[in-house]
Amino acid sequence: MGEDSPVAIDAIAALGYLVHKDASTKAAVRRLGGIPLLVRMLHADAHKPITCYATAALHNLVDGSTRNKQAVRAAGAIPRLVLLMDGDASNPVVEVAVRTIFKLAEKCEENQSDIRRARGLARLIEMQAKGCTKSLSAWVEKTLQTLKMTDREMEDAKVLSFLGKSFQREFDKVRSSNDNLLSEVVSLKELVNGVVGDLMGQLSHQQNVWQKRKRTSSPRLKC
Repeated sequence: MGEDSPVAIDAIAALGYLVHKDASTKAAVRRLGGIPLLVRMLHADAHKPITCYATAALHNLVDGSTRNKQAVRAAGAIPRLVLLMDGDASNPVVEVAVRTIFKLAEKCEENQSDIRRARGLARLIEMQAKGCTKSLSAWVEKTLQTLKMTDREMEDAKVLSFLGKSFQREFDKVRSSNDNLLSEVVSLKELVNGVVGDLMGQLSHQQNVWQKRKRTSSPRLKC
């Protein structure tokens, strides 16, 4: 049975549900070696359903469990979660990854250091600068606060956010202008095609008239 099979996906989804706010089940999954298995399912392809369910399960496992936070870090989850954050912001797994990073960083300085080393802080600042959905933006903000940014990092983040929003506004203007220009070009092309079509029709008609006149005016040879 492959990990992308419906049975595997349903099993991971069920596991994520079972460990939610259940300390004994969280501990059992850790003891039975479930955490490394879940981490291996954090594929770079964020569009795989198993990736989203595995990320959500890890989120529930670390929520309120210091030992599970340590186990998830030891299994190498942090670089993979940061990599998932590089995906399309509209993909639900990106927000789940950010929320999991937040839970890992919460009251755990070792995890905070690993997140920084994996370029998690830089990625969060980039996401904030580019803009994202309201829900995702709120989790990005909370995670940045949890990572205890220095004053310099906070200033840099504000500058990047301002530049990102300014760039987005200008980009939207250019795109809107280009859309209008494209619409005008298409209309002009249709007009030109129509005029050319009319001219070709008139020319063809005129050629037929000339051919008829030529045949009727040509002297006939007598045998």
